[in-house]
Amino acid sequence: MTLPDVDFGTDPLPDLHDILSRLRERYRVAHVRYDGGTAALILRHGDLAAAFKNDAAFPAEQAYQRFAMPAQGRTMQCMPAAEHRGHRELVAPWFSPASVAELAPDLLEPLATRLVERFAKRGEADLVAELARPFPFAVIVRLLGLPAADGATLARWAAGLLSHRLDAARAVAARDAFTHYLAPVLAERRAHPGTHPANDWLSRLVAAEIDGEPLDDESIYSFVRLLFPAGSDTTFLALGNLLHAVVAHPELHDRLRGDPEARRRAVDESLRLDPAVALQPRIAGPGARVGDSEIAEGEWVLFGIASANRDPEVFDAPDEFQLDRVRDRARGSGSALAFGAGTHFCLGSHLAHAELEVALDVVLRLLPGLRLAPDAEVTARGAIFRGPRKLPVRFDA
Repeated sequence: MTLPDVDFGTDPLPDLHDILSRLRERYRVAHVRYDGGTAALILRHGDLAAAFKNDAAFPAEQAYQRFAMPAQGRTMQCMPAAEHRGHRELVAPWFSPASVAELAPDLLEPLATRLVERFAKRGEADLVAELARPFPFAVIVRLLGLPAADGATLARWAAGLLSHRLDAARAVAARDAFTHYLAPVLAERRAHPGTHPANDWLSRLVAAEIDGEPLDDESIYSFVRLLFPAGSDTTFLALGNLLHAVVAHPELHDRLRGDPEARRRAVDESLRLDPAVALQPRIAGPGARVGDSEIAEGEWVLFGIASANRDPEVFDAPDEFQLDRVRDRARGSGSALAFGAGTHFCLGSHLAHAELEVALDVVLRLLPGLRLAPDAEVTARGAIFRGPRKLPVRFDA
């Protein structure tokens, strides 16, 4: 085992990128400690892009069935390919670029503006606690047509749903509380169809059918239990990483403030440099291998997204934040893997990207002179889910 004293599942790993860089120089696959056991960590971009697209050798559903299904239920992530496809096709139009674009002026921008205006006259804030964490969660609450006043309680349960790997009892308790909360809401939607806004996602699920059959209650509960943590917790980490990168490069602020295309590139570069899901667990299927290395069926595999996104064989100066990064197609695909690839490419990627762009625009527009607070030490931590938990800043009130 490589680095037996480092557990990639439980350790905070503030130096994760340095560790991955050293491993990537020596290995295509490194056997490392993960949650007290072992896992095969795939480190290089080409190998990981191929693994993402090889559902037979690296099936996603087996891992999700192990660490997510007990808390979230049988979500589309836990389904084999054919069944996954049917459920994904049902909701995919809600996450399309066109649908997401319609959300920006009426939902995303007002929510982000309201959050930033709460502290804009104060001259200082913690951008994680006061924007990055509440913003994507408020978006999900609104999309489902749930009361905004219940947001804090829902946020606590959503965090619990993601804890099954390390705290199964907490995750199951969150699942039960979520279900108890949703049951009367769902019953009301079924009893009184058409009394809520047409774009209320919960009402859409009540009216939806797959192969001519309506969704039962548990299918809807599972979708909501997936949507809350997947749509809010990973996005809050990604937003924290983006805002930290932008605060660290004040020379870019004027350009970002006046150029939507520059903001889009900033989001892309931040997702490459510091993906919220740094390592993604899978379980090896039959015939799993990387190069000459065979991976035993049933062995845990870690998809090293954070390592692949800084692979020098694909990205020049991979540890630098470069707004004008040019993809070198001759050296590799040049595509960062923050949202995965293949069948399980992140369904919410367009929504997440839009939330990051909107939040960045609002912050730069309403917080002139944005800078890191004196003596602040901002550190991303975690290897499965990764991002800063605090981002203290100052600005001109």
